[in-house]
Amino acid sequence: DINLFFHEIHDGGSEDGDSTTPAPSDGAAALPRRLAAEFNIMIADAAHRRRGLAREAISLLARYALEALPARAEIARFEARLDATNHASRHLFEGLGFSLRRELAVFNQIELAISADDARVTVAASEAAFAERSCPPRVPDGTWHSTDGSCATAAQTTRCHSSKE
Repeated sequence: DINLFFHEIHDGGSEDGDSTTPAPSDGAAALPRRLAAEFNIMIADAAHRRRGLAREAISLLARYALEALPARAEIARFEARLDATNHASRHLFEGLGFSLRRELAVFNQIELAISADDARVTVAASEAAFAERSCPPRVPDGTWHSTDGSCATAAQTTRCHSSKE
């Protein structure tokens, strides 16, 4: 299960740069909205954890959000709120470039964040790594050998390798 929740960022107002004060409504032309996008992810079945599924889902959803958001809004950062004792999730998000933004002691949570610009770099790197893991290596006889020893012709793997050649 993965979700992405959006909330508007208004500079000024609180010490962390966010405010719950509504945007000005004086009739002036509205500036594009700046948003924070908060990830919420759970791999419920323990047998499916630690297999890269969460990392891949986060990367795909971040890419979708960055590409599909309407022009009237701009994602400024991605966030993740975690239980302070959830070390596996913290390791996952830190491995994707997130860093500690603040501690929410009253809820025993931490908030990690990454800028949208840094997320774009992370998404590109994650996609490249996934493609590398997913594509079997080419050998001189023109076939592609997968890690399980099976082979395919070059024509069958053109889509996978077309960006590498």
